[in-house]
Amino acid sequence: MLNFPYTELPTNHYKPSFMRELKLGEAIQIARMPQLLEAHLTAFLGFILGDKTLALALTIQERYYLLMLYRTCQHNTDLALVGDYKHYFIQPSQRLIWTHQQQDDQLTLVQLTGQYAEILEELCEDVVDWTLGAMALQCQDIKDIEQWPTMPIAATRDQVAQVMRERIALLEALPDNTFDNLYAHYQHLDEQF
Repeated sequence: MLNFPYTELPTNHYKPSFMRELKLGEAIQIARMPQLLEAHLTAFLGFILGDKTLALALTIQERYYLLMLYRTCQHNTDLALVGDYKHYFIQPSQRLIWTHQQQDDQLTLVQLTGQYAEILEELCEDVVDWTLGAMALQCQDIKDIEQWPTMPIAATRDQVAQVMRERIALLEALPDNTFDNLYAHYQHLDEQF
């Protein structure tokens, strides 16, 4: 039996709780899934948190924070981590706040969520696709693109994928210099997360 510490995340939709240990049957279900890492992580988090919807709504930072927290509780198993990871597991109330949105005079950027990561993993074939896809999903507002599609609130997987494709088409239509300037702003804001 694994003992997990109190889990606290800084999102509005997540209430502090305790993780539970993965059951053998759940591990088998995950192992039988197609080899999509983000989908595996969603299933894993859905089981240990008891809520798949939450696993999709968490940011990438939060998802990997929970995965590492789970793995640090493993001892004498194949999943055990060697090393001291205590400094990575400071409760959010004791550190700088994770921000979910960054903004400058050119654009507004949000963090990637589990749902966004799964869509990227499923639809993108190479690093260019991933870069444009991530930009399309994270950029919620771009000052110089008037027709930038709005992401619906509580969007379905298909709606998110459709908006991503529409936004990628707009990005691909930009002149190189304009795109380079936008990408510099995007990179700068993304590094703030």
